[in-house]
Amino acid sequence: MNQLSKLLLAAGFAAAATTAQATTITASKNVTERAQITCDDCVGYVAANTTGAAAAQTENATPSTKGIEADFVNRMTGSTSFDARDATKVRVGNVDTLEFNASFQYIVFKIGNQRFLVENGTKDAAIAFSAVAGTRSGLSHYTGFGAAPAAPSAGSVASVARVVATVPAPAAGLLLGSVVLAGGLIARRRRKSS
Repeated sequence: MNQLSKLLLAAGFAAAATTAQATTITASKNVTERAQITCDDCVGYVAANTTGAAAAQTENATPSTKGIEADFVNRMTGSTSFDARDATKVRVGNVDTLEFNASFQYIVFKIGNQRFLVENGTKDAAIAFSAVAGTRSGLSHYTGFGAAPAAPSAGSVASVARVVATVPAPAAGLLLGSVVLAGGLIARRRRKSS
């Protein structure tokens, strides 16, 4: 079996096994839920160097300057590379819901007098913020740091796996069938030629 056949077969199995699914991260202070973030490829930080696939721990955030938020990102991620010059602050005015696209690697959300950190794994990711009703947790601003990874280039093994992972389940079945059929035709042609 040649390299292309193996790659197509692996991609077909990956497509059949996975479908794209959004992650919902719950931001809370101890057990009091403050907000939810929905995104395709992100994680929340629950402590320094610790991420929670569906959780982010808030901490007191008064005041919340670019420099203080840069220190927060460095402390939570174990980095030393961010300072106020790397911060892109987007003021939104205490809204309870917001949808936006972001290419930042790290995003600090400031809700009420709390802040929390989300790591974004996809360039130009769609992100939705929703404050929990009754907590007075309006989003005053979010601040981005770093650049999220670009989508892998066409033709690389990673790009095949990432693109295929977004195929819905019915289409994944068709793709798997096509891959198996193509593999059979290639094997048949090889048997005839030898």
